[in-house]
Amino acid sequence: MSEHAPLDPLAILLVSGRTAELRGSLIDAIQAMGYDADRDLAIIPGTAETVAADLDRVLALEEIALAVIELDGDDDPALVLDAVEPLVEDEAAVLLGVLAALGAAGFWTEFREGDAGTARQLVAEIESASLVVIADGAAADAEALRALEGFVHNLNPGAAVLRLEALAGMTVPELAEAMAEAEATASGMDVATDEDDEPLAGEVDAWGFNSFTWSTETRLERSRFMALFENWPSEVLRAHGVARFADGATVVLSVVRDTVAIDEYDGDDDGHQHGHDDHDHDHDHGDDHEVELDGDEDVDLGEDASEIAFVGAGMPVAALVAWLDACQVEDQPAS
Repeated sequence: MSEHAPLDPLAILLVSGRTAELRGSLIDAIQAMGYDADRDLAIIPGTAETVAADLDRVLALEEIALAVIELDGDDDPALVLDAVEPLVEDEAAVLLGVLAALGAAGFWTEFREGDAGTARQLVAEIESASLVVIADGAAADAEALRALEGFVHNLNPGAAVLRLEALAGMTVPELAEAMAEAEATASGMDVATDEDDEPLAGEVDAWGFNSFTWSTETRLERSRFMALFENWPSEVLRAHGVARFADGATVVLSVVRDTVAIDEYDGDDDGHQHGHDDHDHDHDHGDDHEVELDGDEDVDLGEDASEIAFVGAGMPVAALVAWLDACQVEDQPAS
């Protein structure tokens, strides 16, 4: 048994990556920390439906020090996290976080030219990660590698970023410390303001990205708002948020590249709102756009506020803000 085992409580890492090769490289790096795969390291399939039972089995093995939950290409990191977190709350195990492996050499080709599902999966991996591990960095173009690091920072400021070769030389406590430091740095970041104390938005950062968040306390005119997706700027790589319409409905938006996923919640006669699964938002996006409808997401309903966050490269911020501002409805419906 290695010096790392046993641990009490059991430590858990989730590993994601588009390919088995990427995930395998991460697991190899974890084994290089000194974990023996035959004695004190357990590899668990990452399906949300079975992970709880698999962890219960691992918890019964006293020698196991670390459980690695391997998510395959179709697994949603957020769903697996939801399945694991109750075990953490019961103090049966400690969840160290999600390690997402990205292949630097092919990332931008996959994201920009691959199918919509691939782009959405890459974004989900980044946004769920506590640590993003960049593989094959030496084979990547320096500019593309730098852009990838900036994209990760913009999508998930709380994630630490490491090269694969650096991970293999760390211990688990060092790994946990790096993730905690990144999260603390992100939560303590100061927001620059202008002379009117309004947040500055859309300025290009050191990696060449710009981002901003638009919000309003006024409800929106539905048809004008949705028309934005008919002419979606290619410079916007990611957008997500909540829009509340003057007709009483609320939509949760999740846009990746040129694909928008929409969940709608309708108001009832009492002025309250509820989610439903009937979607009729088949907008004509032209040949270069596609609509996907995801399952209902949690959303704070019953208010007039809308808020949407944007991340992109060279986004036309002023034009987007002007369009969104023009969607506001001055005369609110009677409550």
